[in-house]
Amino acid sequence: MSILLSAYFKEGIVFAADKNATLYFGEEKIRQDVEVGQLTKVFTWPFEKAVVGFVGLGVLAGLEMDEWMRLFISKTRDFDDLDELARELRNEIQRDFDKEYSGPSDVSKEGLIIHLGGFVHQSHIKIPAMYLISNVSGLDKTVSGGGYKKAVRKFSVSDQMKKLFKNLKEKYPERVRPRIIEMEQERELYTWFNNGAWYGVFNIFKQKLWESLQMLRGMEILPENPDLMDRVAYCRMAVRMFGGFFEHFYLPHERVVGGGVDSGSIPWL
Repeated sequence: MSILLSAYFKEGIVFAADKNATLYFGEEKIRQDVEVGQLTKVFTWPFEKAVVGFVGLGVLAGLEMDEWMRLFISKTRDFDDLDELARELRNEIQRDFDKEYSGPSDVSKEGLIIHLGGFVHQSHIKIPAMYLISNVSGLDKTVSGGGYKKAVRKFSVSDQMKKLFKNLKEKYPERVRPRIIEMEQERELYTWFNNGAWYGVFNIFKQKLWESLQMLRGMEILPENPDLMDRVAYCRMAVRMFGGFFEHFYLPHERVVGGGVDSGSIPWL
């Protein structure tokens, strides 16, 4: 399943993911260790128009998922509407998934979670969006450390940023950027979404790392006013730290997270 972090700061959007992959070829499941079976899991469109990351299913339509994603980006490089792009991505994933897993085949373990990020204009205000595209039916709260319910056949798409602000009872879109700024000023955190293996454990690691970096800023060891590249560094460190946890405490065939870090970012101009 791996780990995927999508973080939203006042400076911009940052996606980061590890590289380890579980690959499926027909009915045979092959668990690859950190030396082989690695996929690129984060990509940006030309001119930083959008960023996408995925965890879960490693092969679709006879292609490894990173190759599938590269082809999709190539076909949609000139897109104009992020919402339409999200729905087109969902439709193409659904089409190929239906072909790959036709008939009565069991898809309960064939989960795929995709994050698509970028900027949209709502009421003439430029705000970030985060589309979740997935066939995972929800979180399994009985699993210690974070787990998921079984995958289903139908993929859904939803704007998680809009959903988040509805849950916060904050005005959308007027309060998106002010709220993101306030969260950091209050030293709470930032706006984030993550999915993958043991996401609850990952939250512990990235929270403590965030607190450590805030302390270093207070000590003037790090710049008081970080830029987007500082944010990228934080996200990459969080993913790499989580991979190190698996590297040091688990056997090679159990290391579902690790193998390096992929990242992509879009500035909030």
